[in-house]
Amino acid sequence: MSKAHGVVIESSNHRKNHRCSIFYGAHDSPYGTCRIALDEGSRICYLGFCDTGKRADFRALLESLWPAAVCRHAPKEIAWVVDSLAKRVTLNVTVLVHGTDFQIRVWSALLETAPGTVLSYGELARQICHPGAARAVGQAVGANRIALLIPCHRVISSNGQLGGYHWGTERKRALLLREQAGAPLFAGEASHRLDPIKCGADPDRGKSRHRAEVVRPASLAVKNDGCDENHPARR
Repeated sequence: MSKAHGVVIESSNHRKNHRCSIFYGAHDSPYGTCRIALDEGSRICYLGFCDTGKRADFRALLESLWPAAVCRHAPKEIAWVVDSLAKRVTLNVTVLVHGTDFQIRVWSALLETAPGTVLSYGELARQICHPGAARAVGQAVGANRIALLIPCHRVISSNGQLGGYHWGTERKRALLLREQAGAPLFAGEASHRLDPIKCGADPDRGKSRHRAEVVRPASLAVKNDGCDENHPARR
């Protein structure tokens, strides 16, 4: 179990095939339809975005992730998640994930990144002390199914470009710019036609953190530093 910035990651690998109830629904958001699913203990087991919001598609996705679960459409049960995101940037919640030990280690490291900062896949690999595993880290980041709370949108390419995002790069850009402004992620409207970002070192957050800045044109290279031998993960 990992915890940072109010979010607790709990592995569900041991209960994936246990019978349980999953409550799900969809809400409008500044980034399109937001799909959310909770288990019986109010732990978030899915949070993502789509353009169509088709209920049957979401149910099928949840049934593929939780084959023994009884999935119930219950938008009132999940409304508190959107309400909380609209009021503040951080949220005290537990998220339930399926993943390998390596994936969960990557996702746990993402919890340590602060809003408004970004790092490269290579930097994240070194942060978990797997230098040279940037590709595997990228795959783990892409496998995340808990948007926002496990902030995979804060990982970018080493050349300063946004890189990929499971729910679309325009959403990724919008999320980063909103975080940079210190705004609640679900308040007001967010445009999908936003300026590019570049990454400049933030001296207050150490060498492996960067501050997202709105500029024209996009991107300077992100500086890459070696894995710190004194990092707690290496002790």
